[in-house]
Order: sequence, then C-alpha cells, then structure tokens
Amino acid sequence: MIRYADNFIEYLINVKKTSGNTVAAYRRDIGKLIHYLENYGVESLEHVSFTILNSYSILQLKPRFCKRFAQHIALIHNSSFIIHHSEF
Repeated sequence: MIRYADNFIEYLINVKKTSGNTVAAYRRDIGKLIHYLENYGVESLEHVSFTILNSYSILQLKPRFCKRFAQHIALIHNSSFIIHHSEF
C-alpha cells in the first residue's frame, strides 16, 4: 500500500501541482489510514471493504473530520485508478 500512496503523492506533486501544505496533509492522512489498515490485517487495497472503512471512521475520526474521511475513501479509489491507468 505504501507504493500506492507514494505514487499518489507523486501524482499530486507532478501532475496536479498541489501545494506543499496540501501534499503534507495528504501524506499524513494517508499514513494514518495505511497504519490503521495494516493493524486491521489488510495488506492490499483490493481487500479494503466498506466495513473496514466504516470502522475506521467510527474509531479513528472525530465528527468534524467526517469530510476528511470522505476524502480518504476518494483517495483510495483515485490512487487505485491512477496506479492502474498511468505511466509513472
């Protein structure tokens, strides 16, 4: 999963020209999500289920971060798409 995260961060920097602060926030948030998934026993994105993401949202996020959780879900979807459809 780290490879997917690194490729997504590279995409944000090189393609989307995302600001440094935004990249840092994504890097931090992705790291937290990957840590949670690894502790849950998930070793690849293909094994991430709605149930796992729902438990992450309930256990890890404060109510004010629910919007960010939606971004995490989009991140998983987008990074998987980018990895499978791009040439880094």
